[in-house]
Amino acid sequence: MKGWKLIIILALLVIIAIISYSKFIMVIKEKDELARSVDLIKAEVARLESEKETITLELQKEVQLREQAVTDKQAVATELETTKAKLSQLSRVESQIGPLQKMIDDLQKGNLVLKQDKETLAVRLDEISKEKASLEARMHSLNELRRQIREVKKELWEQKVEKWHQESIIPDGNRGFVVKNGMATYRPKVKIEVISAP
Repeated sequence: MKGWKLIIILALLVIIAIISYSKFIMVIKEKDELARSVDLIKAEVARLESEKETITLELQKEVQLREQAVTDKQAVATELETTKAKLSQLSRVESQIGPLQKMIDDLQKGNLVLKQDKETLAVRLDEISKEKASLEARMHSLNELRRQIREVKKELWEQKVEKWHQESIIPDGNRGFVVKNGMATYRPKVKIEVISAP
């Protein structure tokens, strides 16, 4: 029996060794599979990290584009408000242009009338200047004529006085008397009395 025990123990040892060996091989296979799985997972993680970086970059670009779009939208909104304000101001200016244009037209008509009046006045001034020159010439000759007439009258008077002295004729008149033949030859005196009011 000792031999059988030994065989059984050996058989058991062999079976344990086979089972251990098979478990060892299985563990090695599992280890290899786990190593391959880890490599695959690492590769997958690396790929996912790469994709994550790509997606992160794309997301950042998208965020930047959205921020740029928001900024552009705000700029367009501001420009639109500015344009609306300018259009409103332009419409107000256009509404003021009509009356201003009418005023300009009226002023131009008035200016045209004033130019015509100026031309008429210039012609009239020219006529008056000519008339003035003519009157001055006539006045000059009238003054000259009056001087000549005075000189002639003076000469005639001197001749008449000379003739009176020669003929000893005393001209008619009051001969210097204030009263002649009881009649006043001098103009009558007017007496003015002032009476104060009560």
